[in-house]
Amino acid sequence: MTRRIGRAVPAAALTALAVAAHAGPGLATHPYELSAYNWVAGGPVAARHAIVVGWGEGLEEAARDLSKLPGAAHVTVASTRLGGFQEFFAGRTIAMSQSDLATPKGAHADYALFYVSSLQIGRQDEIFARYRYRKPVYTLTLDSITYVRVYRV
Repeated sequence: MTRRIGRAVPAAALTALAVAAHAGPGLATHPYELSAYNWVAGGPVAARHAIVVGWGEGLEEAARDLSKLPGAAHVTVASTRLGGFQEFFAGRTIAMSQSDLATPKGAHADYALFYVSSLQIGRQDEIFARYRYRKPVYTLTLDSITYVRVYRV
């Protein structure tokens, strides 16, 4: 009986360590657990080069922060990703593809919001090229990956 307990304690400790190693990154990125990437496999740095990252994490936070801008209710943001942003933004949100950034007869945009997954797959690349080397007015970075970039038009 004592031998079984003696063997069970190291096994339990090893199991607890393994669970903590896997749960730790997810807990550290709360409330954006989907942005946790396995550090043994290279972490977020490797992830953004190997897979498309971003399922909308941080968009509601960006919307709330931009809603604090003076006159935000009268501001229009053209975004590469609407879901998760437009529900929380005090102003108007339009698809970037339907804005005057993409087409001459499009709706006027005051700000351009680029989401990480959109940039990774090349959505609106020709528009992002105009802003790539400009300083964003707002960024949201989670675990060393910039998820949201917002530029004044």
